[in-house]
Amino acid sequence: MTGPWRVTFDTNPDECNRHCTMCEQFSEHSAHQRERHKRDLPPRRMPFELIEDVVGACRPHGLREIIPSTMGEPLLYRDFERILDLCRAQGVLLNLTTNGSFPRLGAHRWAELVVPVTSDIKVSWNGATQLTQESIMVGSSFGRGMDNLRTLVAVRNQHQTQHGHRCRLTLQLTFLRSNVDELPD
Repeated sequence: MTGPWRVTFDTNPDECNRHCTMCEQFSEHSAHQRERHKRDLPPRRMPFELIEDVVGACRPHGLREIIPSTMGEPLLYRDFERILDLCRAQGVLLNLTTNGSFPRLGAHRWAELVVPVTSDIKVSWNGATQLTQESIMVGSSFGRGMDNLRTLVAVRNQHQTQHGHRCRLTLQLTFLRSNVDELPD
């Protein structure tokens, strides 16, 4: 085994449904997306065939895990379901970071699809109160986020009971002056 054990793909760094204050891509404080729009640049989207080729080439050399975009919301990637199919077919695990909105399919359906092929699901979470969470993760709903997280945990636990596979669930935190005092909560 001489190849990489993990590969990260920038699947769709220009697609997100949140405007988190600390994000270099989508924050209202960042000019990045405004500049891309002003220059009439199309959204960056990795062709699925490139992912397929890299996984196919690396799998025989020890590839065990892939990470879809860590910028933007990977569940907005138009070929995300194909990535899941590829993981199943190649016996490669997925390591997912999401903002927890579960766009397009909803939390329950995404959990059913993702949990069986995932090593770790990291959900971005930045406040123990509604005010803090929603002011940092602009566009989010604290209540909906809590419901989505509960759904994800329930599906993960049911999958473990039925199939023995348990992916880790992690809350991904960004420590800011505005939230650091409440993060232990």
